[in-house]
Amino acid sequence: MKRPAPAPRRPRRFARLRAYQASPAQIIMGGAGTIILVGTLLLALPQASAHGASIGLVNALFTATSAVCVTGLVVLDTPHDFSLFGQGVLLFLFQVGGLGYMTGATFVALILGRRVGLRNRLILREAMASPTMEGLMRFATLTVKVTLAVELVTALVLSLRFMSDMAPGRAVWYGVFHAVSAFNNAGFSLFSDSLTRYRYDLWVEVPVTVSIVVGGLGFLVMSDLLRWLRREVTRLSVHSRLTLVVTAAVGVFGTFATFLLEHGAGHSFRNLSVAEGLRVALFQSLAARTAGFATVDVSQFAPATLLLFVILMLVGGGSGSTAGGIKVTTCGVILASLWNTLRGREQVTLFHRHMPQEVVQKSFFLASVALFLVIIVTWLLLTIEGTRFMPTLFEVSSAVATVGLSVGDGGARSFSAEFGDTGKLLIVLCMFLGRLGPLTIGIAVLTTERQQRYRLPEEKVLIG
Repeated sequence: MKRPAPAPRRPRRFARLRAYQASPAQIIMGGAGTIILVGTLLLALPQASAHGASIGLVNALFTATSAVCVTGLVVLDTPHDFSLFGQGVLLFLFQVGGLGYMTGATFVALILGRRVGLRNRLILREAMASPTMEGLMRFATLTVKVTLAVELVTALVLSLRFMSDMAPGRAVWYGVFHAVSAFNNAGFSLFSDSLTRYRYDLWVEVPVTVSIVVGGLGFLVMSDLLRWLRREVTRLSVHSRLTLVVTAAVGVFGTFATFLLEHGAGHSFRNLSVAEGLRVALFQSLAARTAGFATVDVSQFAPATLLLFVILMLVGGGSGSTAGGIKVTTCGVILASLWNTLRGREQVTLFHRHMPQEVVQKSFFLASVALFLVIIVTWLLLTIEGTRFMPTLFEVSSAVATVGLSVGDGGARSFSAEFGDTGKLLIVLCMFLGRLGPLTIGIAVLTTERQQRYRLPEEKVLIG
């Protein structure tokens, strides 16, 4: 009896590709890159330009990355070089970039009544920087609701104020654009001088400041605060307390340091009264950590103030927020670790709680990578572009921290507008790395090493 012929083997050329499972970090990184690519193609269309001609792929890529990464650095004058369609694309990009595309997609799926699987929940947890899977769907829904509510109220107040300066339709568009930009800490403005013309206007200053602060605290902190106010919990988590304490401390320090430096060595506050100077210093120090709006000409700041702002930008806002920087909690853990080391303690404690060694190590890693990136890119730009040191350092720090403040090019654009294509692409890389975070990108790119089941012999080296 003849045996049946064996079935032909299927080609295994793409077997590994089909079996490949991307990690949550890789999906987040790929999703952000895809949105930037789509935004680049849309902004490169002639319809996006106010002049009817394409702005070019490099300028489009720079602007799209700045919007998705909620940075605010611009190589073109937003109100004059972009059409209404182009401005609408920018609004969409920094709304998605600030809220997070996974959060938005999850909210839409819940509205449509679709089930969110375990894999998507893992991706969502990574995107929202949530420490646990518990209540994740409720957390995502709350995030979208708070975002829309704050943006709506801010847009309403700003629109009513702008109606005294422009036509109602235009005032509403300006109000919505600046409300979304403020809450998402994007720093984009439809005024060529940012918000300088409204320096002493409380109807603009107050809602924008509130939006910046709320957006920069982080959705986890907002959720915790709401639960505490409703008395669902008796006290805030250590994460929320650390975020609020460091945010307040950095805000107070930044305000008074800016005021004293500019009244002494600077030129921008000399004609202001004490009350006016403190108001401007408060707004500008808060914006320097997160949003990138300006009510004064930053190029007129003293070198000492610019260096202070570099520090404030790198500190940034809250974890899981729309703000950038290494985050205030990272800074808090590092300071606590240094303080405990000085006192000879092995454990790092905060609010009578022990911090895991993993958290301490990651905090130092994030700060070290951010500083390393700023130093290397600044050196490369000084070599390639031949620019001045302080404006270049300030621009790179603003890009890495996704803030958007700049000393400018003497007009309405950022200092990056003076760079060639290579310099602009280096700033694009800084914004992308700064927004996603070195840790997320490292997890996405590098293969995680298996836990070692042995320890190598110990030997000390001399340090210090």
